[in-house]
Amino acid sequence: MKTIPTEEQEKMNSRMERFGTGISKTKLQERAKRFGVGIDKEKLHERAERFGLYDPEIESKKKKERMERFNSGSYEDKIAQRAERFGFNDEKNKVKQRIERFKK
Repeated sequence: MKTIPTEEQEKMNSRMERFGTGISKTKLQERAKRFGVGIDKEKLHERAERFGLYDPEIESKKKKERMERFNSGSYEDKIAQRAERFGFNDEKNKVKQRIERFKK
């Protein structure tokens, strides 16, 4: 990024004040009123769905639908299914087996 010396910055600021080239919030608000600019959430959602754009609400809706479709349960259920599938025992059984194995 190019740094501007203070003298040049002061010149630019004085020109902006003199010619009114700066954009202020009031000007932006006036422009919004003139052109009817407003954010309508429903229209944005419809457009996102129509064009397949990313929207957090739509993504969460899709995730819920996927969860229902694949019958995925909670995180704990997934861990239990994995442990069952790969033959992992729960911690209590491991401790009992170890005690029995190393008994004298």
